[in-house]
Parts: sequence; structure tokens; C-alpha cells
Amino acid sequence: MPDNQLGLFTGEALKDEGRSRVEENSGGWVCRMRDHAVEMALEQGSVNIDALRIRASINEDYPHSPNAWGAIFRGKGWKIIGYEKSRIPSNHARRIAIWAYDPHS
Repeated sequence: MPDNQLGLFTGEALKDEGRSRVEENSGGWVCRMRDHAVEMALEQGSVNIDALRIRASINEDYPHSPNAWGAIFRGKGWKIIGYEKSRIPSNHARRIAIWAYDPHS
């Protein structure tokens, strides 16, 4: 396996390990936000991280670590259906995923 492919594999494994660790350390926060995400996706057909950040802001429900945001869409049922620019000014119009949820997949 070429070095660049090994690096990608290792990077993906480390990313997944980090997300697992953050999810474990975030207690119920990731579960609450995941529940909101499922609800929004089923009602509207899709959801993105901006919508969840707005919901968290309204509820004043923030994670201990900003890395916890990356754990919300882990697990079965989530599928990226597109991308758009973030509308939250501090995100500097970065590209964010649009997620759909199918509880049967």
C-alpha cells in the first residue's frame, strides 16, 4: 500500500477514534443533539449543523468541547445528500453537509 493511502487510512481511524472519545466524554449532550437532528430531518427532509447550532444557542445547551459537534451524525441512518455554505458568520461560509435520516438503513 502506498504511503499516501496508509496515511489516509490511519487518519480516518484516528478521526473515528477521536469522535468516539468526544462522544463518550460529552455525556447526554451528543444524544440530545442527535435527537434534535433526527426530529428535524424527519420533519423537514434534511438537517445541517447550522440548524443544530441555532437550536443549541436558543436552548443555551453547548458541548464541553467544540469537537463534539462532529459526533452528532455518527451512526446508522445518516446519509449526506449535499453540501452548502454555512450561514453562521463565524464559520466564514465554510462548506457543511446536508444530512438525511433513514431509520431503516
